[in-house]
Amino acid sequence: MLQKLEKVEIIRGRKKFKIVYENGVELKGKTLRCLVATTGINELLTKRKILFGISISRKVRLAVDRNRIKRLIRESYRRNKSILIVNNENCIIPSALLFIYRPPVTENHFPSYSDIDNDIKHILDKILHGIFPK
Repeated sequence: MLQKLEKVEIIRGRKKFKIVYENGVELKGKTLRCLVATTGINELLTKRKILFGISISRKVRLAVDRNRIKRLIRESYRRNKSILIVNNENCIIPSALLFIYRPPVTENHFPSYSDIDNDIKHILDKILHGIFPK
């Protein structure tokens, strides 16, 4: 199984992010939220059926910290995206995933890789089994 995150899989640009924000269904984990858009994304789709994006609040003050969190999310998704692929190349439903990190209000807690990895596995399992909040 190829575990590569290619440029065509990444959501880029304000207009594309806005489409996902407007059409997405929210799934929550302990440290991450994920917006899953399956409708209204025809103009986003390229060669890939599943697109991926990251959004981090500016409440994480230092750019170094924001970039580290982005790297952790990107790496965890890259390793676990095979959860969504059934029968090698056939994806379930064309969709766009936007992972959002907002720091907790009470704690000055920096998430570890295992925290993020567990959240992404949990969210991808929910997507695979079609468990969306109504």
